[in-house]
Parts: sequence; structure tokens; C-alpha cells
Amino acid sequence: LGASWVEATMRTSGFDTTRRFFVDAVQICPLQRPLKWESVVTFSSPTAKSFAFPVVGGQTMELAVAQFWSSGIGSHEMTIVDFEIVFHGISINKEEIMLDGSDAPVRIDAEALLASERLSPVAILNKIRVPYRPIDARLSTLTENRDKLPSGKQILALTLTYKFNWMMQ
Repeated sequence: LGASWVEATMRTSGFDTTRRFFVDAVQICPLQRPLKWESVVTFSSPTAKSFAFPVVGGQTMELAVAQFWSSGIGSHEMTIVDFEIVFHGISINKEEIMLDGSDAPVRIDAEALLASERLSPVAILNKIRVPYRPIDARLSTLTENRDKLPSGKQILALTLTYKFNWMMQ
């Protein structure tokens, strides 16, 4: 619970020819399509390789490792594979951050539930929202009998007028 990514280290030993593996991780999450990560890894000698991939905290993850059938042809040595998996997670209190143009700072709370984590925030500004003020605002009473609240109060209408400059090319 609290995990948002996994660091997996695959260590191989006990072979003399190049070996190739298919590594696959899948999570089934309710009302979502499965979260899937896969990779093909080649080891020319006994060594270790590391991977990182996203996960959903609190959900079961299936990790499958399969050696290609054509891997190690001509060798009678068995391949030994060890996996080390470390779950990491940083949760933040906002999915999207908007700067509204005021001088007030925007607070973002980050929390690591599993262990101490190093956080290096990066911001990418990819949208701009320009507020437009109306040039005229009129408040009027609606005249229909149906435009009344059950208490008998009349509903009001606010009509805003904007001026736009359309540039055609």
C-alpha cells in the first residue's frame, strides 16, 4: 500500500552462452484496463540489470520471467535467475496544479509511505488560461411563471457581454 513504482534487479549466473529473457509485470485494477509492463533482456555473461516501472499501490502484481526457447542453444548449463524487488512510492495531494496569477504560493504536500525517498520536482507549463472580463453585466428578473422557486421568489438572470477580437488568416 502506498507504492507507485517498482525497482527490480535481475541477477543471472551459472551459464556460459548468451541468454535472453522476457520479463512481464501485470496488475489487474478494478474498473480499469490492466497495467502492463514488459521488456526483453539479453545477458551475454552473468551479471545484473535493473528496471523501474509504475505500479498501483494495494493491488496484486504478477511478475513473470521466461527464458526464450532459442536462448542458450548448445549449452547444457542451467541458468540461475534471482530477482530483487523494491517498492517505492510518493503520493501528492494534487493531480493537477494551477497557478491562478495571484501572488499566493501553491502548496503541494508529498508523502512517502514506504521509505525515505529523494524528490526532485520538475514543472512543465503546458497550458495557459487567460481570464476575460465582460464589458457589460445586466441583472434582470425572469418574467415567466415557471421561473419561480417553490418559495415564490422570482429567479434572476445574469447576462454578460464579452468583446472578442477574431483574427482571421
